[in-house]
Amino acid sequence: MTAKDSVLRALRAAGQPICDDCLAPLTTAAQRRHANAVCRELAAMSAIARAHGVCGRCHCRKLVNEHVAGHRTTAPTVEGRAQRPVLLTRTGGSTAPFEERDVQERLVAWLRAQGYRIIRTADTSSKEHGRDVVARAPSGRELWVTAKGYRKKTPSTSPNAQARHSVEAALLDLLLWRGEGNCDADLAIALPRGRTTYRNLMSRLGWARSALPFTVLWVADDGTVTPELPTDQ
Repeated sequence: MTAKDSVLRALRAAGQPICDDCLAPLTTAAQRRHANAVCRELAAMSAIARAHGVCGRCHCRKLVNEHVAGHRTTAPTVEGRAQRPVLLTRTGGSTAPFEERDVQERLVAWLRAQGYRIIRTADTSSKEHGRDVVARAPSGRELWVTAKGYRKKTPSTSPNAQARHSVEAALLDLLLWRGEGNCDADLAIALPRGRTTYRNLMSRLGWARSALPFTVLWVADDGTVTPELPTDQ
């Protein structure tokens, strides 16, 4: 049995979120560092849900892992439903437009496939204010997402400049949401995958993600979504 299969079986048997520290002794990944690496890879493959929450064993609030209902207990392969995401480089990214509504629609479809219940979606085409996506995870925690696209070049603004403005607006959204007194949701920014400007900007925001933890959901044109957690920085 591989380490991935061992982790998947342990999470399914537990039936509750478990942190890396508590998960390691239950699997062949005996050390916490090994369990962390395996769980990060499984989360990138969409085989498990990985987010900040309360561990069902030690009851501490930290990064936890949870089996996603409907997923098999062996690690998915390229032929399986959840494919391993393609790693991105900092050069050679796509410059093709990817509208905000397209990012939102693909993300919603992916979240549903992971067992999330969609509570709200904003009308991004009309620039409706508020959270672009509100979803509830199988664990019961809410996820609030601000989605941004990659627009066509205009006479006055380049796509890269627009992408910078989009990141600024997304960060403001997260700051305002976190400032709400009753905010206990997980926060995320959904961005088009493969656009170099977005990738470079996110790589420079590690310090901000330490102060304001949020997940980056890289949405590909084919509907594949790769979560990048704050601890992946």
